[in-house]
Amino acid sequence: MFRKFSFVVIGFLVLTLCVPANAQDDLIHSQTENVMESKAYTYGYDSLMSQLNKWRLNPYIVIDSIGKSVQGRTVWMLSIKGEQNHSLPVYRVAIHARTHPNEIQSEMLTHKIIEFLSSDTQLGTLLRERFIFNIVPMYNPDGVELGYGRVNANGVDLERNWFTVPNEPEVAALKNKYLGFMGSANPVRIALNMHGDGGATKDYFVFHHEAGTSAQYVVDQKEFIGDVRSYYFTGIHDWNYTITWTTGNPMVYPESWFWANYAEGVMALTFEQISTSTSNDARYDSAANALLRGIMDYLDVVSNAE
Repeated sequence: MFRKFSFVVIGFLVLTLCVPANAQDDLIHSQTENVMESKAYTYGYDSLMSQLNKWRLNPYIVIDSIGKSVQGRTVWMLSIKGEQNHSLPVYRVAIHARTHPNEIQSEMLTHKIIEFLSSDTQLGTLLRERFIFNIVPMYNPDGVELGYGRVNANGVDLERNWFTVPNEPEVAALKNKYLGFMGSANPVRIALNMHGDGGATKDYFVFHHEAGTSAQYVVDQKEFIGDVRSYYFTGIHDWNYTITWTTGNPMVYPESWFWANYAEGVMALTFEQISTSTSNDARYDSAANALLRGIMDYLDVVSNAE
């Protein structure tokens, strides 16, 4: 059941270990991998630029820059929506991926979401008519091009930079965009912070404890996770697989920022996408489908789409 002023934020992270329930944030968002070692990634900034040229051909997609990285690379955002010639509520969903360059699966899942949204299927059409999707498929292009694991060109983990003064350029660009959205006629209702877990056997949400949020927020998280999980029960762990913020809001992450500024107005979650051997693995389809349909259910958008 959707509450009128409810917003949602989801994040996706990658780990080398599967973290049990009641784990603390420093295990989930470890800084131990923030070493300046380089490796060549199979999907780099040039790959994104090629894909952007294909997406530009789609009539439902508009592509714009939201700012520049440390080394001057453009941080791109896709906006996906339909004509929306109706009087029903229209909800905004914000997505950003590839904060940590070694989490390639986070970007692949994001691509699958874009594929669903830009398709001429019943599901795609309904989503475009009732939602505005704003998607950043590669949030940390410098880190990707430099072959780093978790940091940008300055050696900073963007995931932990949301309360640092000044912010890194990439964080400042995304934060400013979110601030603009939150003050618009269609504020962000759901924000997906896409990451991935290299050691897990199922996808999972990182649940935020009442000590760092509120009793109502705990209820809301369980409801949202249940809505998404109902479409991919075999592939997503239950809400209590990993619990964080047991000693309070750590005040470093994008989810921390949303909670500090909007409290129950924004539900901030982290979702971990497991690793796959190929970019067209069927599990991306299953996860993307579950997320999109779960979003519709949580916001009471009725669908008969197959």
